Amino acid sequence: MSEKNAGMVSRLERGDGGASPKTLSEQAYVQLRSEIQSGALLPGAKLSTTAMKQRFGLSLSTVREALTRLLGDALVTLEGQRGFRVAPVSLFDLHDLLAVRRLVEGEALARSIERGDDGWEGGVVSAYHELQRIEERLSMTICAAGEADIARLGQIWEERNARFHMSLIAACQSPRLLRLYGELYDQTARYRQVSFVSKGLVLQSVDDEHRALFEAVMERNVVAAQQAAARHLESILNYFEP
Repeated sequence: MSEKNAGMVSRLERGDGGASPKTLSEQAYVQLRSEIQSGALLPGAKLSTTAMKQRFGLSLSTVREALTRLLGDALVTLEGQRGFRVAPVSLFDLHDLLAVRRLVEGEALARSIERGDDGWEGGVVSAYHELQRIEERLSMTICAAGEADIARLGQIWEERNARFHMSLIAACQSPRLLRLYGELYDQTARYRQVSFVSKGLVLQSVDDEHRALFEAVMERNVVAAQQAAARHLESILNYFEP
């Protein structure tokens, strides 16, 4: 950030402009969260509050507020006098994460399938077809070894994959289940992204798994949908490298 821009942000934080400290903390939180999720900030990386202060042109208290929110998302750790770090990854933690997500997702799927109306079904169909289209494009790009395009399409795939999975449970009628699932999904996505980074952005097609999950949900088959979701989660272990 340039000195001019840093000064502008600092003035805004003091109340000289239209942004509030809370708004600026939100901006820092969103930016850091994105970098952790994408793997740009690697597991275990130190998050110096002084460096963050200089980077964003914020006060230490505002930086700490953003980092504390990331701590609550389980994306950051606080180690006493050693300060904040990007949360580490491990096979043990991944197994634990997937086990908890399987429980939460299974319950949310059951409720959503039982309570979902035609509007919910339409949302699932739309999200699935959007995901299917990007998976087809991504598969062709991987075959052509176009790494720049893989990175670009991979980001679109992440967004559409999240939309598809959230659409499946959108009718569960439980804000807490939706929030908890969203947090677990984000933590799982970080593992996937870190694996992609460590392997030179190798992307694995999961089209068959998504199709099985989609078809089970459309048939309103709770058991089949839960089993398909569980198999889909287990596949993450196939490409994880700590």
